[in-house]
Amino acid sequence: TRIGGAVDVCDSAFTGNSANESGGALALTDNDGTATISFTTIADKTTADDGGGILWYSSAGTLTIRNSTVSGNTATEEGGGIYIQGDTGAVTVANSTISGNSSTTNGGGIWTTIENTLTVVQSTITGNTATGNGGGIYVYGATTTAGTRTITGSIVAGNTGTDLDGTGAVTVASSLVGTTAGVTVTDGGGNVTGDPLLGPLADNGGPTLTHALLPGSPALDTGPNPVPTFPGNDDDQRGTGYARVANGRADIGAFEGPPS
Repeated sequence: TRIGGAVDVCDSAFTGNSANESGGALALTDNDGTATISFTTIADKTTADDGGGILWYSSAGTLTIRNSTVSGNTATEEGGGIYIQGDTGAVTVANSTISGNSSTTNGGGIWTTIENTLTVVQSTITGNTATGNGGGIYVYGATTTAGTRTITGSIVAGNTGTDLDGTGAVTVASSLVGTTAGVTVTDGGGNVTGDPLLGPLADNGGPTLTHALLPGSPALDTGPNPVPTFPGNDDDQRGTGYARVANGRADIGAFEGPPS
């Protein structure tokens, strides 16, 4: 899909197809407008190039992925789940799960250039695989280039080929991030460590699949306080009926555990 204006994908499912080029489900190229993907599943896609699930190229646009699941997608090049490239574009992943994607090079979950601004908030990135580096997230490019990367209230752990890798600085706050390499991690405070104790990707309610937090998870009740501002932040990934704060303080990740 070659689109230069606004894109809004909501309450949708893209599953089980393949592409001979980039973007197994969605290839949003030359997109300098506003693109939003919400309450959507992008799963089991294969591409012979970059972006097994989503490819987004923009010199100045914005992409928001929220309350969605990107899972089981494969790229024979970069970015098994999501591939991001451009100049000064901004991508936000909020209240979403990126799980079980794979790349034969770098960025099993997300591959992004350092020029872009990447914000990951209240999301879970786990179980992704890269044959090269950055099973969870890989940041590519010269460190002198502009662009910021922040991870807040999110789980980036349990990926193969390092969880967070590449170049440049990444600010991490109130999150659980596993292994890192290459990147300079700026500690924004409130971070926890250890096995996040995630259940399998499953139907835990709501329109998309999620990883539940199991009893004893260090992600329970240790998220950011207050919850960062973004559309839908009153609920977890599952949406209405699944309050983001169940026990006085938010959990880390896309899933909020039940009241104790």
